[in-house]
Amino acid sequence: MTNLMLNRPPHLPKQLLPSTGYWIFYCHTNHDYRGQGCYRRTLYELYQLILQTQLHPDIYVDTDLGNNASHRGIVSSGFERIGCVQSRYLVLLNTWIPINAKWGESI
Repeated sequence: MTNLMLNRPPHLPKQLLPSTGYWIFYCHTNHDYRGQGCYRRTLYELYQLILQTQLHPDIYVDTDLGNNASHRGIVSSGFERIGCVQSRYLVLLNTWIPINAKWGESI
């Protein structure tokens, strides 16, 4: 998770991101613990951490487009789908270099 005023998710193009709020990314549940609500609980705990620093924050969560299990967990945690980022990038020496990107409507 990152505060967008201080840092940006490395895998998303900066020009497409809002300038304030929080972004939750790279969450993953170990295969042996899937289906037990761990992901939803993690999102809840991260939300509680954010509320300690700011009331009514903008919070974004992302996952791969085809990751239906994560999509279900995100939506059932109270988030709503607002769009899709399509981007192409090059990874060079652990640095993400966006080649092109666009914001699409929710699917």
